[in-house]
Amino acid sequence: MPGRVQTYTDPFQHALIAAAVVAPLGRRVVPTAVSVALAIDLDHAVAARSVRVRDTTALSARPRTHSLVTAAGAAALIGARRGPLHGWAAFAGLVSHFLHDAGDRAAPTPLFWPFASARQLGRRPQIIGTVALALASLAISRATAGGATSGDVDGGGDTAPPRTA
Repeated sequence: MPGRVQTYTDPFQHALIAAAVVAPLGRRVVPTAVSVALAIDLDHAVAARSVRVRDTTALSARPRTHSLVTAAGAAALIGARRGPLHGWAAFAGLVSHFLHDAGDRAAPTPLFWPFASARQLGRRPQIIGTVALALASLAISRATAGGATSGDVDGGGDTAPPRTA
């Protein structure tokens, strides 16, 4: 039964972790992080040539799109279209997903493809990497708060309009 619980709660776990790692940047970028963290698992259906859960979870390794190369590419595309904070949110959301996958005991994750073969990292590196992403988001949040509002950087931040007397 624990295998089924893990399988069916995995999307919720990915969404929550992605939201948590970008939370310091404000709620406007959370949908970006969550959507990419969920959408990437469509690659399992493509690789398995099936949408059946038993087929998508029976792969010998996770698809190559579960790599830092994919995260960097998605970040560049989304960042160019929606702004750098959304680009970072896409990167952080995907990397948090890949770290979570690489932390379990399921199929190997090609995190460092094409430079290294697929493997699992374990929970400790997953947690350290996830905390590093959240700390990076916090640092970005503080850096962008100094000279520009988040609205200037990502096209509309969480800041309230100035009050008039």
